Amino acid sequence: MAWYAHQLPPFILRLGVATTFVIEIQATIFLIVPWLRIRRIGAWMQIVLQVLIIATGNYNFFNVLTMALCIPCMIGEENGRKKESTDISQLVQRQNAIQSVTCVLFLAISCKEMFYIEQYMNEE
Repeated sequence: MAWYAHQLPPFILRLGVATTFVIEIQATIFLIVPWLRIRRIGAWMQIVLQVLIIATGNYNFFNVLTMALCIPCMIGEENGRKKESTDISQLVQRQNAIQSVTCVLFLAISCKEMFYIEQYMNEE
């Protein structure tokens, strides 16, 4: 199938590369956030991307390995918690808030360092 994918028009090939970058960048960030629903979205995005790569390439082992590593991202507190106990203690709420703030700060600092944001601000 890789040969057939290679024969597609250049526009579709470029669109595939752009889609890969969009999925890889967003899904990677989605995989590390503390919110279960967003982690699941990121995991499914990665799994779909890996299946498409398997269908058009020959990196099957690494793609299957990546899909296996997405499975823990789909497991969260909802699976282990009983449905009757909907009350979350204040300690757990504070812990979730701290994790969320830490995640956002980490992503902001990482983006600042990766993309040299200060350099662009000083040029103006």
